[in-house]
Amino acid sequence: MKNSIRKIKAISLKETIHILRDARSLILSIVVPVFLLIIFGYAIRMDIENIGIGFASYEQNSLSREIKDKLQATGVFSKIKEEYSLDEKKFLKNEIKAKIFISSDFKKNFIKRGNSELVFIIDGSDPTLFSSLSGYMTRLIGEERNVFEFKYKVLFN
Repeated sequence: MKNSIRKIKAISLKETIHILRDARSLILSIVVPVFLLIIFGYAIRMDIENIGIGFASYEQNSLSREIKDKLQATGVFSKIKEEYSLDEKKFLKNEIKAKIFISSDFKKNFIKRGNSELVFIIDGSDPTLFSSLSGYMTRLIGEERNVFEFKYKVLFN
């Protein structure tokens, strides 16, 4: 044990003398960590915001209106568009990043079975956005009622 500590001290002393003697090493050991701290602290943001989303509810009821109001109230979604088509043109144009489909028997299934199905179609070309968005939407919609059964469809390319 004493031998290991003595070796660690010797290597630490050698490296300290080397860094103090070489100005470039000193600058790199101080500037690079500060630069990385600034970049990862302020410049790179992993928050999701200004996301366009398609919303299709085939039966306008209180539950579907409540879900749409929740999505609008967050401020995360800049545009909530009525989007009933299944084509992928808006995904390719980057107008929307996700779609939510609520079936016409949503209210009937909710009352009868105690759970309903919401289908999320999410753009999977950016895995970080997909992960953040799917988790965020699941928490947002399922926070008050834990009765929804979420189905995901991920679009690539």
